[in-house]
Amino acid sequence: MATVQLSGRTGSNVERDFVQLVDEDLLFGRVNGESLTSFLPADLLRHTPVVKGPDTRAVMRTLEQRLGRETVRARLVDRLFELGGRGAQHARRSWRALGLDYGERRRIGLALQRALHEADTDMQRAGIAGARARFLVGNRECGLETDCAAGGGVRPRYTAAVR
Repeated sequence: MATVQLSGRTGSNVERDFVQLVDEDLLFGRVNGESLTSFLPADLLRHTPVVKGPDTRAVMRTLEQRLGRETVRARLVDRLFELGGRGAQHARRSWRALGLDYGERRRIGLALQRALHEADTDMQRAGIAGARARFLVGNRECGLETDCAAGGGVRPRYTAAVR
């Protein structure tokens, strides 16, 4: 869901990310946070053998043999988009509950990215490996407040206008 939301904010094409996830994990039967059988869409489940034990790779091999690797790959990418799209209503409600304009999510995201980039650049120059920060997200300005005291080239607050 987060990847699809990112795509909506930035306009980036996340299909390559999904193909990589399919190729590196899903085709090997590795699904995080749920079982393979609960993740697979019904049309693929109809072609799977009964899962006995943890050999999810065997399930995926069977799917590839029955339907072809490219068909399975394409369907799994579609599944990731389907699942990602389910988060859209929740995201809209969450943005509204926080007083944020969902229609401005791209500009808000880019403003936050600019502030993060500036803070990251300063931290790298200062040789700081890590810090705590509080995100500031608004309709007109975004940024973060760091736990770094002023000095050493790192500011306690970074902001960027939403434009």
